[in-house]
Amino acid sequence: MSHHEDPATREKAQIEEIIGLCRRRAFRARTKLRAAEAEDAAARSALQGAEQCLARWIEANPDPQRSIFEELSNV
Repeated sequence: MSHHEDPATREKAQIEEIIGLCRRRAFRARTKLRAAEAEDAAARSALQGAEQCLARWIEANPDPQRSIFEELSNV
């Protein structure tokens, strides 16, 4: 910017600079959002896998006391 620019030209340049900064900020935010969405999907997948593993373990290792209560409820 030169000293000879009028105030309107300087104001326009400032607004254009703000727009550039906002665009970069929006780009960074979208990048972070995509990374967070990927992390969320990975975490949900890991959780689902762990829950399925626990369900299989429970099925393979029944609680003997629970089976006693189940037998009593059939009486």
